[in-house]
Amino acid sequence: FLVGISQTISHLYQTPSLHWLSISAALAIFISSLSLQLRILAQKELNFASLTKIELVSTLISFVILITALRMGYGIYSFGASLVSFSMSNTLLSWAFLTRTWQPKLHLAISEIGGFLRYGLIMMGNNLANSLHSQADVFIGSKVIGTQTMGYYTLPRDLNMKVAGLINPIVTQVGLPVMARLQNDTTRLKKAYLKSIHLTSSINFPIYTFIAFYAPEIISLLFGQKWEDSTVYLQILAVWAAIRSTGNPVGSLALALGQVSLIFRWNVILAIIILPIMLIASNWGLMGISSGMLAIMAIQFIPQWFFLVRPMSGASLREYLSQFLSPTILSVISGLTAIFLTANMDQTYARMILGGIIGAATYIALCFKYNKAFINALATLANPKL
Repeated sequence: FLVGISQTISHLYQTPSLHWLSISAALAIFISSLSLQLRILAQKELNFASLTKIELVSTLISFVILITALRMGYGIYSFGASLVSFSMSNTLLSWAFLTRTWQPKLHLAISEIGGFLRYGLIMMGNNLANSLHSQADVFIGSKVIGTQTMGYYTLPRDLNMKVAGLINPIVTQVGLPVMARLQNDTTRLKKAYLKSIHLTSSINFPIYTFIAFYAPEIISLLFGQKWEDSTVYLQILAVWAAIRSTGNPVGSLALALGQVSLIFRWNVILAIIILPIMLIASNWGLMGISSGMLAIMAIQFIPQWFFLVRPMSGASLREYLSQFLSPTILSVISGLTAIFLTANMDQTYARMILGGIIGAATYIALCFKYNKAFINALATLANPKL
């Protein structure tokens, strides 16, 4: 289907490159499907060690290919190559290391898969609605502002998304089967969910703080001086991505409880709200789009708790917000410490590297004192038995 409409998409945005990018996306989806069953079974068996290694290696390979292709001047096509390389690496590694307890065989019984098909249709609709609202800024911005200008926005956006793509799947892969096993134990289920959002924020927040504080150096190092106009968007989107990263465990919670219809309705409502807002925000250019995305993410933070987290986990607003308090404060303190101690350095890259080291060391030290729950959560991640 995606290959079939690739030419239409290309003509709609008057961008020939979209034709090949759509084909790359379709190829990546097909390749990923070849190992999906293996990954699901590994999650069910709590084989997180192998899954984590496969995810990390695949992400690293795709990131290296992305940066290498960008540096070689392949531009927007670099993202297609990165996407395909991730799917290919993930699938090959899955078949290499996850087939010890299960081997495929020919078997088909329609009566056995009726329930799964209905579930799959809801998930397909949910994924479509999720894609519409999560990619609304790119879809509308590319059409209204133009794809070339949008490059100054999409590059920092994708860089921020890469961070969450590296960290969040590891936590959600652990959280989903654990929460599924605890679905009849409300107290322990709530505890598991709160631990997962505290862990993701404790890892993601300091990384995004570093990105926001050292955005000029990061842009210069990864993309070159000609992309320096992207600096402010990298900073704004770092805050956007930090808030966005806290929402991933909600999906695991819904899947664990079989509440996919609730998530589906939520994503449909978001798509209906966000699409016209992005259309209006695009009148103010890239700044309007980036600021609009950040504002929407901040505004939906509390409603997300009220309509999703509260009914599914029973967590109060105070319990929910408390999971983000220490990661936020400690990340900002660590970032400010790094900026203060490296402010007088003239060498750009040396300042960034030293700032990263100082920030990381400060954050870890503060966590041992003020965020011991994070240290304990890392132990839980390594041995997910509550």
